[in-house]
Amino acid sequence: MVRERPSNERAGAKQPVYVAGFSVPALLHRLCLRSFDFVKMDIEGGERSVFDDGAPLEWLDSVSYLYMETHEDMRKGSRRVALAALRRRKFTVFSVQPNRYEHVYLACNSERVPAQNCMRACVAWQCGRQEALEGGACARSRRGAACQPAVYNHT
Repeated sequence: MVRERPSNERAGAKQPVYVAGFSVPALLHRLCLRSFDFVKMDIEGGERSVFDDGAPLEWLDSVSYLYMETHEDMRKGSRRVALAALRRRKFTVFSVQPNRYEHVYLACNSERVPAQNCMRACVAWQCGRQEALEGGACARSRRGAACQPAVYNHT
């Protein structure tokens, strides 16, 4: 199923720009895949639509790692709704980079990725080096300080 929605993000666009959208199960099918190792979600406030009550979330079972940015300034409640949905699907979630405009999270499907490996991946990402996975200097100095468990009950 393809849905087209207007997107006005193109600078100077006088007419709406339409972008084809696919559900995750449809995308997996089109790509002949059973699962995704890594999904990056940066949809500028659209997180609430993806994770809102009643939205189909079974596709999360096919994801190992999810990098997600939430944008409260664009759509109130996006962070709360997304984190609650991830908790219901039993994801381990680390808050990586909170700031005024967005929150960045690394979430791991606990059925596919042990929490310790999720923390290691988070530290490696923050260090920007593969050595962090092997206990390199950056990993020893940070000890996960930049990767905090996400708080699910904030608004």
